Amino acid sequence: MRFVTFIKYALFGVLISVLITMVVQVGLYLFEHGLFSFTDIDMNQIVWWNNYSWIIFGVIMLKPFVELFISVKGYSDHHSHGSARWGYRIELFLTSRYVANVQLINSLLSSFVPRDQKSGGGLVLKSNIFGQYVDADDNHATVIATTGGGKSQLVAIPTAKSIADNGESVIIGDVKGEIYDEMAGYFKSKGYAIKVLNLYDPRRSDSYNPMAQIIKDYQAGRVSEATTLLKSFTHTLHVSTSSGDDKIWGKLSKQLHDALFLALLETGKYEQVTVAGTMNLKNRLSDTENGLDDFFSSLPTSSDARRSYSAVKEAAQSPKTRSSIMINFDANLDIFNDRLLAQMTSINTIDIESIGKEKTAVFVIIPDAETSRHELVSFFIHQVYYTLVNVAVANGGRLPVRTNFLLDEFGNLPKIPEMKGKLGVSRSRGMRFYLFIQSFSQLYEIYGDHVAKSILDMTNDTIYIGTNGLETAENISKRIGSKTMKVQSRSFSPWAILQSNRNESNHARALLSADELMNRLKPNRIVLLRSKTPPQYLKLRPWWKQKPKNIEPMELPYGTHTSLDPFFTEEKVIVQSKSTNGLMQQVERLLTEDEYSYIKVFELEEIEAKTLYHHIMHFATKGAISEQSIEAIMPLFQSIL
Repeated sequence: MRFVTFIKYALFGVLISVLITMVVQVGLYLFEHGLFSFTDIDMNQIVWWNNYSWIIFGVIMLKPFVELFISVKGYSDHHSHGSARWGYRIELFLTSRYVANVQLINSLLSSFVPRDQKSGGGLVLKSNIFGQYVDADDNHATVIATTGGGKSQLVAIPTAKSIADNGESVIIGDVKGEIYDEMAGYFKSKGYAIKVLNLYDPRRSDSYNPMAQIIKDYQAGRVSEATTLLKSFTHTLHVSTSSGDDKIWGKLSKQLHDALFLALLETGKYEQVTVAGTMNLKNRLSDTENGLDDFFSSLPTSSDARRSYSAVKEAAQSPKTRSSIMINFDANLDIFNDRLLAQMTSINTIDIESIGKEKTAVFVIIPDAETSRHELVSFFIHQVYYTLVNVAVANGGRLPVRTNFLLDEFGNLPKIPEMKGKLGVSRSRGMRFYLFIQSFSQLYEIYGDHVAKSILDMTNDTIYIGTNGLETAENISKRIGSKTMKVQSRSFSPWAILQSNRNESNHARALLSADELMNRLKPNRIVLLRSKTPPQYLKLRPWWKQKPKNIEPMELPYGTHTSLDPFFTEEKVIVQSKSTNGLMQQVERLLTEDEYSYIKVFELEEIEAKTLYHHIMHFATKGAISEQSIEAIMPLFQSIL
C-alpha cells in the first residue's frame, strides 16, 4: 500500500514540476519577443524557477519518501491487521495453462509459456468466451457447492471436456446420469471407450463383477494381490456398514464371506465367483446342520478358505452365535437379492486395467435415493485405484494414460478405504482426484476429523461455489485472509463549533466474510484457493453457453446380463466341481472346438436354457466366442427363453 502511495505522489510531483516549467518557458518566450514585460517580478527569480523547479518535486515527495523508506516512531503499519489481497490475472496465467478457443492463439502461446503447462487437461479455474485457465499439473482439488448450486455446469462438465480434449482417462461419479447425458457423445466423438456402471438402473449398464479383477490376479498367480483386494471388498460389504455391537458380527460374517470366495477360487469354479454365487453356495451348504463344517473340512489343510472359516467355526460354538452370524451375513448382502443388481454383478465387461492404458471414460451413475448401493461405488473407486497402481508400477512408475477421478457427491459416498494414502501417492502415479462436497462436515462425519483434515490439506486447489454450512464458510473466509482497513472517527464539541477531533485506527477486514460467502456471491462467481498464491475471485462460463452443437447424445447401453440367472438354479452348476470334465468344461469345449457347432450344446440335457445363456455370455466376455457366433445363436435363445 505504501508503494502505491509513493507512486501516486511521484506522478503528482512530476505533473506539478512539468506545469511550472511550461509556465516559466512560455513567460520567457513572451518576454524575449517583447510580448510581455516583467515589472513586479525580478528576472532572476524567473530564471531560478526555471532551473530549480525540481525542488518543488522534492518537497512534494518528502512525505511519501519518509513513509516508504524510513521507520518513524509512532507510525502505524498498513499491514498490522492483515495483508491479504486478491490475486492478479497475471498470477493465474503464470500458474496455470491458458487454453484459447482459437487454435492459432494456443500455438503462439505454446512457444513462450514459462511453465510446464503446455499440455494436458484438468480442473477449469476460469473461463469466458475467449478461453479458459486449466490446472494441468498433477494436483488434486476440492469443489464446495450446494445441491443445485451449479457445480456441474460451472466446473464438473467443463473439466470433463478439458480431459476429453487431451486424451486422458476419467472415472466420473454421476448422480442420476446428468453428466452422461451431456458428455457421453462428446467423449465418443473423441474416440474414447465408453463404459457405464449404472447403479440407478442396472438394466441400462455394462456388467461389473467386483471379483473379476480378483479372479484375473488369482489366475495369473498374483495370489497376494487377489487376496488383499478380496478382503477389502468383503470389508466394504460387512464391516464398514456395521457399528456398535454389530461390529463383531460384521467381522465374523466377513470371515465367512472370505472363506466362501476363497473356496470357489481354490476349486477353480471361477464362473461362480460372484456375490450371488457365494450367497447361493452358503444357503445350500446351510440346508444341513453341519453342511458348512463338512464342506470346509473336506478342503486341504493348507487351504486359505479352510483357515478363514476356522475362525468363524471357533466363534460359532453355540447355535445362537451361529444364527447371529448368518443373519448378519444375509442382512449385509440384502441389496444383492435385487435380481437386477445380482445380474449386473454376475459377469464383467469393464476391463479396469485398460483404463490406465487407453483413453476411457467410465460413468458411474449414482442413485440419489437408493443409498445402500453407494457401497459398490466406493469399492469400485478403490479397486480401480488399486489396479491402476499395479499398471503404473509395471510401466515404470507412472500410468501410460493419466487417469482422473471426477467424483460428484463425494461427500455422500461411504468411506473409501485408505483415501488419505491414495491422495498422497496417486499424483506420482498419474492419477488425480477431484472431490465435490457440500460442506466440510460431510467429510468429518465419514472419515473423522483427523483424516478429513488431511484429505483437505492434500488438495492443492479449492474451488468455493457455495455452502449452507456456516463452519465451512467461516473456514473458507479465514483461508482467504484479512486486510488492514484504516477507520477514521471525528468528534465535535457543541461549545466549539470550529473545533473537531479526528482519530484514525487500523482494523482487520476479511476479504469475504462468512455471510458474504454464503449469501452475496454474484452468479457464476467462484473463490479459488491455491497453494502459495493469493486467492482469486473469478467468473466461470456455464456449460450451456459453450456446449458444442454438433454432438449427438448417446443412449445408455442395454446390459447383456439381463437374461442371466445369477443364482445358478441348476444344482449341479452350483455345488458340483469334483471333475475337471464338468459341465462348464463341456460347454467350453463344444464352443471352442468349432464356433459353428453351438447347436451341439443343446444336446446337454443337464442344463436349462437360462443357465446355458449365462455360460455362453461368460465366454463371450472372455473373447472365446466370435461375434458372428453370438449373432447366430441369439435367435435360438429368443425362441426358447
